[in-house]
Amino acid sequence: MSTFKKITYYDLREEAIAKRLPSVIGRADELNRLNRVVSRRINNNALIVGPDGIGKTALVYGWMRRMSRRTEYQSLAFLQLDTEHLYFLGDNSVSEEQCTEALENLPPCVLFIDDFGREVYKKADLVQRIYRLYRQVLTGRDVRLVLTLEPQEYAWLEREHPAFVRLFETIAIKNQTTSECARILAKALPRLNAHHHVIVSDASLREIISYAERFPSLGQLPKSAITILDEAI
Repeated sequence: MSTFKKITYYDLREEAIAKRLPSVIGRADELNRLNRVVSRRINNNALIVGPDGIGKTALVYGWMRRMSRRTEYQSLAFLQLDTEHLYFLGDNSVSEEQCTEALENLPPCVLFIDDFGREVYKKADLVQRIYRLYRQVLTGRDVRLVLTLEPQEYAWLEREHPAFVRLFETIAIKNQTTSECARILAKALPRLNAHHHVIVSDASLREIISYAERFPSLGQLPKSAITILDEAI
């Protein structure tokens, strides 16, 4: 007989106060929209959708870092669950009553699960069980659930489990402007350049971004440009 472990979570408010969460550059529209969704008393769950490397996780972390300082969010915890707990939910030896009890112990919070789409993609039985278990959380006032997915994962979920998707508002993440990407590279530069002290001009940063844009096979901006900058240094 297996013993179900209570769901453990990370306290991201503590990380934000200690400034261990990254700040976000640009993304004003996405930040404002996420803020509006989470501020509602109902329909306050969000799906953050975008390609790998575009900055979905950074967007959520940056938003939490900002909101942790605002008085209207002092009553909410900022928590993150590992995707590991989804394996417990997919374990048929664990009763749904045990899972439900663990979820009910969550405090009023913004609950973040990163890479949710990767873990449930094409796993219909797991999504059905998650839907049953999380439905009360998703339709309640106290917990706001924020999940990240890539476009193909979202398309599959929307097609196969539309009832689950309807419990969320979808925020699609688009490419940032060249100016914003240049600011991201400039912020990453001291860390990447700490042991080399190479002089990198603003024009060089923009050229790196232009190069990454010309060759999509290198990956998604801004992650691809950061990789190029690192290799160039």
